[in-house]
Formats: sequence, structure tokens, C-alpha cells
Amino acid sequence: GTISFRPETFFMVIQDMCQSLIEHGITKILFVNGHGGNSALIEMLGRKLRREKQVMVGKYDIWQTMTLEMKKNLYGENADKAMGHGGEPVTSVMHYLNPENMRMDLAGTEDRKKTWQEFDMYSVGKTKILGTEAMIYFDMSDMTSRGCLADPYIGDKEKGQVIYERMVEVGIEFVHRMERSDMTKLPG
Repeated sequence: GTISFRPETFFMVIQDMCQSLIEHGITKILFVNGHGGNSALIEMLGRKLRREKQVMVGKYDIWQTMTLEMKKNLYGENADKAMGHGGEPVTSVMHYLNPENMRMDLAGTEDRKKTWQEFDMYSVGKTKILGTEAMIYFDMSDMTSRGCLADPYIGDKEKGQVIYERMVEVGIEFVHRMERSDMTKLPG
């Protein structure tokens, strides 16, 4: 089970946190996001803070730091099967960071729904219409009882180390670029 905030609550919490930081003189804020469902809310807040407070706000999604080449090197032909909620890269990173708490015996068998009526489903709500990505909004429980949209058994500690080091590398580079940035010199 997961303890969750309603989206409105999450938005208000991160807004209040940022407001407090801004009141203490912080002018650059970086969100390190680990949950795709939070991305739109963080983006909304980032734009709001830029517009209203003239601060620099950035975000990167830790589970999206792997390049296509990296995925192919790690997973080979299983790359498409591996990537997704409850599967990779989370499983490998957790094998690397916290192996004693990995209970793969509880992962069970795949029960992900891959189609709904006339739609092929690629993720929670992601589909394609004539080759164009589109969305139908579902809850995770509509797609799977396990919360898993990929094969969790493909992961391992060695892959996790490579992925974790990449997440850190991307984060460090983002921080350095933000440090060197001057928001008073805007594009255009």
C-alpha cells in the first residue's frame, strides 16, 4: 500500500515549501521527481513560480534518465518489455540500493491489460491513434491489480548500479547548469 496525497494537496504542499524557500532568498529550485503522476503538477507550479516570483524552477524525472542506447545495452531485445510502472528501472535500482527488502516472491504473474475495446494500451492511459500518442485516463487499478505494467523479473543489482549512477550524473549536471544560469538573460 501507498500513502498518497490528493493532487490538490500535493500541489499546495510543494507550493508552500517553495514559498518558504523563496522567502529565505532561494532563487533556484530543482525538483527531482520519481513519480510520473506528479509531473504535471510540478510543471504547473514551476510556471506559476516563474511568472509570479521570477525564480528559476527545474525538474527531472529520475526514471527517465536512460537514453535509448543505454536501454538497449542493459536489456537488449527485452527493452520494451522491461520498462514500465512496477518494473524497470525501479526494480534494478532497488536491487542495488536496498536488496534486503526486495520481495520478488510477492511480485506474482503479469496481469496487465494491454488492450481496452479498440485501443492498444501502452501504459496507464497511453495509446496511439494513427501512430500519434494519445491518452485515455484510467487509474492504475483499471490496468493491473499488482500495480505493475512491466516485467519486474528482468532487473538485477548490476543494472541498478548503472541506472543509479546515471540518475546521479544527470542530477549533478542539471544542478551545475542551473548554478551557472542567469534568469535575467532570457531567450529571444
